[in-house]
Amino acid sequence: MNQWIESQLRFMVLSDLREHIPDEYFESETERFNLNESFDKRGFLSKELRWGYLAGDLGRRLCFSNEILMSAKQKSAAEVLMNLGMYVAAKAAHEACDKIQKLVAEKEADEGNAGEVARQLQTKQLPVLEKNVTGSLKQYIRYLSNEEAKPFVPLLSDKDQIELGFKKSIKNEVLQWSLKKLDYIFGLLLAALFAYFGLK
Repeated sequence: MNQWIESQLRFMVLSDLREHIPDEYFESETERFNLNESFDKRGFLSKELRWGYLAGDLGRRLCFSNEILMSAKQKSAAEVLMNLGMYVAAKAAHEACDKIQKLVAEKEADEGNAGEVARQLQTKQLPVLEKNVTGSLKQYIRYLSNEEAKPFVPLLSDKDQIELGFKKSIKNEVLQWSLKKLDYIFGLLLAALFAYFGLK
């Protein structure tokens, strides 16, 4: 998933859910998310892992709560937040495992199972989680204006873009063109018939 689109999507859903997000929720420091500095010098992966976990948990609680009063748009935003959080956390975990594998390979040490975990995340979990994000996005995007939805449309499949009216189907365009031509030919035929029978 494109990093820019992902960050725009984060902003959009958090904006829609702002009244349900506790103050400084995402700023909370949690030790369990601090990864080793040897492969996360700037702390980016730690922050992403923490954000993903917290977003996924908050999204899940909001999405499945029957006690919190929310609009349909907010419910959809909560589902996107849940899925996006899981995706971001898994992506950060994948990058961390990948870096661990490379570090231990340089030192010719035993990597444990970091390489296998990275492969499983890459080939199995991340594609499913990304599909979950786009699936929930398809519902959420229905509540956005065309201008608001524009950055997120590339995440949708061609079929979904056509269904939601962001893209025209080639088949529909050909059909519309054919109908216009048939109307034109039918009009000429009627004119010819009226002219023929009108002269007699």
